[in-house]
Amino acid sequence: MADLEIIECTSPTELFRHYDGQSEAQAAYIELDLRDGQLLADYNGEIGNGVPFSVYHGFQRRWSIPVLTADAANRIMREIAPLAARMLADWEEVWDGNNHIARLGEDALAADDEIDDLLGLRPPYRRPFEEADLVGQWDLDGATNGCEADEYSITATTSDKRLQEIEQEILQDLAGCGDSPVAVCDGLGAYLKDLREQAADDLPESGLTVEGPDDEVAVWSVVRGSSPTARAVEPGPAGVDVPDEILAWAGRHGLSDDDPEVYLLVTPRNEAGEILGEIVWREYRATPDDMTALSNALNSPVN
Repeated sequence: MADLEIIECTSPTELFRHYDGQSEAQAAYIELDLRDGQLLADYNGEIGNGVPFSVYHGFQRRWSIPVLTADAANRIMREIAPLAARMLADWEEVWDGNNHIARLGEDALAADDEIDDLLGLRPPYRRPFEEADLVGQWDLDGATNGCEADEYSITATTSDKRLQEIEQEILQDLAGCGDSPVAVCDGLGAYLKDLREQAADDLPESGLTVEGPDDEVAVWSVVRGSSPTARAVEPGPAGVDVPDEILAWAGRHGLSDDDPEVYLLVTPRNEAGEILGEIVWREYRATPDDMTALSNALNSPVN
């Protein structure tokens, strides 16, 4: 007989999973593995909510639950733990003529029924969950107002990191609108990226300038293919940090790990000139350290 081991949930929303193209989130469950004694909560990873053979043949026992917060799921598992231990102590593996299956003894069957009752899975179907136990699920129309670009100053140069921060801020606000302590919204991250793309569409493709003296401004270029005559350097080898805004901008114009032919070049504004293969360029303020690194790289013997 295996000893009971509760595998606790650690992330508040880990029981929530909404696959692209599906109208609803995946079903959640509590599972007891009769063979190894593990009691855990998870979502069904199968679209259509199919189950593996280990569940079909009874070795892993599952009970349906709503999409609970981690705290609620852990509390429920602790409550059913004594019943799960009775099940572990009273089952056997048998051959039914076709497959090896798990057969529960009389006390294990009784404990299984008590878990059903505790979880509200049998008449009178009284679920032991409050609204505060559930992950608050919002659709995109209910979670957004169409004004997020202005409210959060989302522009063409907003970084992915900042968009993730904005997403969390919105979700925290949504959690404050109901009894659930956590909220999720499928598609919110993609919506915010779309706002950034819309802002990019309103800007010129190239030639963004900034005010300031030449010794404080660098010119960045997204380039495809070799450009041996360019009076510019790749930032990494030159020791120049690439700002998040520049990475986001370059990514919108083809910079990607999937296309090694596209890369970044940078140079001080007073050194900028024609670059073969240039896709777009823009100016951006640079730190004194980066300007020094640029100057050193441009004036090194290899350049």
